[in-house]
Amino acid sequence: MKTLGKLLTSEGKTEILRVLVYQSEPVGLRQAARLARIHPHSAEVALSALVGAGLVKYRRSPHRARYELVRNHEDVAVLEAVFQAATNCFIAAQRRTLDERARQLLPFIKQAVTMIARARESHHVA
Repeated sequence: MKTLGKLLTSEGKTEILRVLVYQSEPVGLRQAARLARIHPHSAEVALSALVGAGLVKYRRSPHRARYELVRNHEDVAVLEAVFQAATNCFIAAQRRTLDERARQLLPFIKQAVTMIARARESHHVA
């Protein structure tokens, strides 16, 4: 097993790993960059390094390249635990803000659900 320092040597690699840990399907380069909120070139460099380290699989199809985490790699369990702990800490620290945002969004969601139900009824859609 590698040390966390070697796995998380850059912001790009760290954010790409975080994205891939939470993806159940392979993702393309631009999608990974967008989800990681980094520049596509930074994502490309990070993914190349992670493929070289054996943590990420690269598959080329006729239309595009796809990347996915090697789930049975010995370091993945540690990465999953680290990212889950970081997420839990973020949620705990931002709980008040997130709760307020949820309270603001709930009326909109209820209204949207009602509008969709009415539209389905008027068009006889199940």
